[in-house]
Amino acid sequence: MKFKEYKISDLFTLKSSEKIIHGNQVEIISEKSKDYYPYITRMTTNNGLKGYIKYKSKYLNSGNCLTFAQDTFTCFYQSRDFFTGNKVKILIINEEYKFNKYHYLYVSVSIDKAVKNLSWGIGSTVDTINNLKIKLPVCNNKLDLDYMENYVKRIEAEYVTRIEA
Repeated sequence: MKFKEYKISDLFTLKSSEKIIHGNQVEIISEKSKDYYPYITRMTTNNGLKGYIKYKSKYLNSGNCLTFAQDTFTCFYQSRDFFTGNKVKILIINEEYKFNKYHYLYVSVSIDKAVKNLSWGIGSTVDTINNLKIKLPVCNNKLDLDYMENYVKRIEAEYVTRIEA
């Protein structure tokens, strides 16, 4: 398998939420409920999910993307629409690529590997995130989306088999 180094800005457009929602300004519930959406923060666990909140829908961020917590250097796949807290950037895949859940999961681990030596307190800027370099599989000098998808599916299947055993 061949790998190529990409900068985040080669693949993604980095954006901020239109509205940063502070946790002390909303009621956060722990279970999914109608009209409540994931509230993604800089947490390093649970996919960055602090809980679920109800807020103005015009400030929802579209799902099927990655989030990057600037202070904790964690990257997570968000499958559904969500709200964010402070210092959480949203990575939107460029139009030329058609990513699904498996591609995002593969890339999120690649990003986590690229930032593994960074820690809380260092901080990051849009420029430092955009310039992060990650290695991804290529075939004929193009992203090998099939490899990424099959790799994650294989790991997922092995994990499920182990749990069922």
